[in-house]
Amino acid sequence: MILKFTSINNPQQKLQFIWSFKTILLYLDMENYLDQALDEIYKTLIDEDIDPWPGHFTPAHKADFIDTLLEHYTLKEEYEKCAELAKIKDNI
Repeated sequence: MILKFTSINNPQQKLQFIWSFKTILLYLDMENYLDQALDEIYKTLIDEDIDPWPGHFTPAHKADFIDTLLEHYTLKEEYEKCAELAKIKDNI
């Protein structure tokens, strides 16, 4: 059943509908920002002209960080990025 806003007569239900809709939009927007942020991190990691790692990052920290990116890109089915990240991880 699809609920239309115009068919809701109860003010509390209208408010709940709006809140639910706003929550969904915020989630989608936040997910978009996360994707953009991780894409920027990916671009930085594959840039061979710079060392992107903070000085205090140990090899274990780096590997964990890359594993997080691998998980993200695997879920997004961006396997080319996963392959590049795997190469970087192998060279840590």
